[in-house]
Amino acid sequence: MASYIMLFCMDIQNLIEFPALVNPQLVSSFSVTSILSNLGQAIVSKEAAALAAIAGTFLAFYRYVYLRPELLLSAENLVSYETVSGETSSQINLYLSNVGHEFAEDTYLSFALKRFEFDDVDFQTPESPLLIKSHEMVGFFGMKGERHDLYIENALYEGDIFKLYFGGCAFENDGKYTLKYTVACKSHGPRKGKIVFTVEDGEVEINHKYPTKLRRIRNLIGWSPPKDPRTTDIS
Repeated sequence: MASYIMLFCMDIQNLIEFPALVNPQLVSSFSVTSILSNLGQAIVSKEAAALAAIAGTFLAFYRYVYLRPELLLSAENLVSYETVSGETSSQINLYLSNVGHEFAEDTYLSFALKRFEFDDVDFQTPESPLLIKSHEMVGFFGMKGERHDLYIENALYEGDIFKLYFGGCAFENDGKYTLKYTVACKSHGPRKGKIVFTVEDGEVEINHKYPTKLRRIRNLIGWSPPKDPRTTDIS
């Protein structure tokens, strides 16, 4: 941009120092054309192009990254204790949440419990008004565990939180147990997450690995999934 300003100054200096060399009839047209040319080149400069690129990148990020649903599972341990048989019994809540900024349609959720099971598998409860189109459950050969595949019919709006499961589960021994899940919807393909239950001396600690890198980074600086929805049923 500095070079265009220098050219503009040189044009003005030539007109002042050498007026006799310039045809008077051309002075007006020459000066105006030169000034406008240099001014136009200064406006359409590298700096302006850089600003346009930054603005375009911001708009693309807002539309294709920020303005998207973000579905995840989260769990909390309400109470846990060691039984007389040596197992650890726990009462947990399992939530399906949309923490994004757009609603999700045609949601698919699959999750697998490794080496432990839920006491009850009824996910269609009054506390969780999900319209489950289909629910398939399979077990594993040679080990304790189960997998659930759910297709959800209703839209999950931004801020929606559904209590997918409330009940008991039993852990046979101390150690780590995992719930791995895959979630997808019309707006994005499959995303994988994980919930880890660490059991020790009748206590259960829960840690989450969320499906997106941005959510994992936010979790490291203290973010946790909300437990109360931003909307309520007034019917």
